[in-house]
Amino acid sequence: MADSAEVVDPWAALPDPVRRTGLVSLCSLEEYTLETSPLSPRVTRCLLHGHEPCVLKQFDLSDAAQFQALSADVAVRGALQETCIFVAPVSTVFLDPGTGFAYIESPIYEKGNAEDWLASRPEGHEVRHLVILILRALSALHARGMCHGNLHPRNILLVSFDFSPVLIDFSRARLYSSLQMSVDADGCTSDTIAVAQLLYKWVTGDDLIVGTKVVPPLPVDTPESVRELLGALVSGQCSASESLDLPFCSGDIVKEMIAWRQLVRLTSDARVHQLQAFLASQPRRSQDFLIHVERDSILYGVITSLETAVSADLLMNFRTKYSQQSSQGIDQGGLTADLFTEFFLKIVTPGENLFECAPEEDCPTSGPSYLPNPQNFSLSFYAAIGKAMCKTLIDGRVVPLQFSSAMIKFFLDIDPDLSDLYDYDRTMANSFRNMMTASMSSSVTSMDVQTDMPLPCNRRAYVRDKIRQFLIERRRPQLEALRTGFFTLQGLRDQCARLAPADLRILICGVPSIDSAMVLREVVFEDAWQDSPTPDMLVAFLNTCSEEDLRRFLRLCTSLSCLPMGGLQRKITIRKMSGGDRLPVGHTCFHTLDMPDYADADLVRNKMQIVLSHIDHVGFGYA
Repeated sequence: MADSAEVVDPWAALPDPVRRTGLVSLCSLEEYTLETSPLSPRVTRCLLHGHEPCVLKQFDLSDAAQFQALSADVAVRGALQETCIFVAPVSTVFLDPGTGFAYIESPIYEKGNAEDWLASRPEGHEVRHLVILILRALSALHARGMCHGNLHPRNILLVSFDFSPVLIDFSRARLYSSLQMSVDADGCTSDTIAVAQLLYKWVTGDDLIVGTKVVPPLPVDTPESVRELLGALVSGQCSASESLDLPFCSGDIVKEMIAWRQLVRLTSDARVHQLQAFLASQPRRSQDFLIHVERDSILYGVITSLETAVSADLLMNFRTKYSQQSSQGIDQGGLTADLFTEFFLKIVTPGENLFECAPEEDCPTSGPSYLPNPQNFSLSFYAAIGKAMCKTLIDGRVVPLQFSSAMIKFFLDIDPDLSDLYDYDRTMANSFRNMMTASMSSSVTSMDVQTDMPLPCNRRAYVRDKIRQFLIERRRPQLEALRTGFFTLQGLRDQCARLAPADLRILICGVPSIDSAMVLREVVFEDAWQDSPTPDMLVAFLNTCSEEDLRRFLRLCTSLSCLPMGGLQRKITIRKMSGGDRLPVGHTCFHTLDMPDYADADLVRNKMQIVLSHIDHVGFGYA
């Protein structure tokens, strides 16, 4: 029998980083109708299959510079386009057999590029809008460890409906290492200097000289906010993220951006503090909001109490009363805090069918994250749970479990991506990632393409749709009810729109993992312990505790099983009490732990272990 002919890899000439992206397809130039007037010598508008507008960029692989540019551009855009909407996506990459050239296909943006738009002399508020969005895009790009490196206005394209920018041509992209990058050895201008050049050109009509550290004279009528921003960017001492806190980038324009489109949410302590300041500024009402519950029906008691609650109710002081009590008793907040802890732990119990998570073997290593059960249509229940989440945020407390990052993004009107699937079900996420990164091997013939597996050029869209369907669409009514309940407090939605999803998740759910050092920063000892060895023994004990026991310790003293962002509002005070054989007693209303002076390390360990081992069982017994 004759040996079968060796199958030639049709993409062997392409750079390896390009082939690994899963964006390569078997297209050819014959499938495109090119316009007679190209946009540049290597960039042409065209129609795919005669009716789908797109742009093709040509690369001569025999030219070392173009070979490297293709590799960098596709690798960076391919890695970022699924999670960064400010990056112009690569639709596909193909090697044309007729010409031997490689081509990148990208979408068309009808509003053109920023250079042509600025040449039309737009209004000042429109330029301000564009500059702010470019800085937001750069801040998110730098947060991902990447610099654009060639941020000429021609490489900033504008989305048609709101002039939001998308970035192209990452052929000179490099790692973001510091602010001291005015000009690299290859002549690349830093990203922030490029923004200064764009703004200076619009203000004066002149080019800003590269390398200058002082802004040249500006027209006398130039607003102070523009002068301040230009000075900060030109100095090289202000990052894109920091520039967003300057007066130029604040004011009514932010509300307009929120109303039009959220380009990207930034991880910024300033914006978190701004939200916290907003919550602190809300006028608290002197009346109490009384929650009547039975100890064996905490879940439905809280839901019933919150179903009709409105914005003003969430600003009241919540107080808890159990049906078996003859009187309300004194609740300084600890009883209600522990009630909410119990409530949130109960909503994810399997028997309630309110929330679900992936099987244990498929959960992320950090533990399960939860999404609403698509089979439960008690939408008023989900709205009440959303209100409970809002109340914990108002009071500076946290939910003692991790909601899925996809749910947090849904609150912020952001589509989920592969990272959110990893956060929920890592096994499913790995399957989709393998599908996206799979490329045609040299042993695969063209006949193998005719399978249920999407073509390489379609895989990313296929995976994106599947992720959205699984994480969002199949449970959309429940998610919308949760979001409606969470944004019951007036003004909260606009404030949250400025946050990164990760920031909002930590504000709601607390720091995802804790260690003894974090807990000990929240602990203080009364002066009465000055001459006793017991405090050092307690510290030594906490340093040996598992994360689970540290959470039990927090609950014993505060009713919280996790730490809020920035730590507790009130420190845990360890008070000295009499009685060497007594167990430690926590007072959650006051964040205190009464503890005898054991003066014996073994006794400290034994007594604390007894208390912590019972926290999960008694619920309200010690806390």
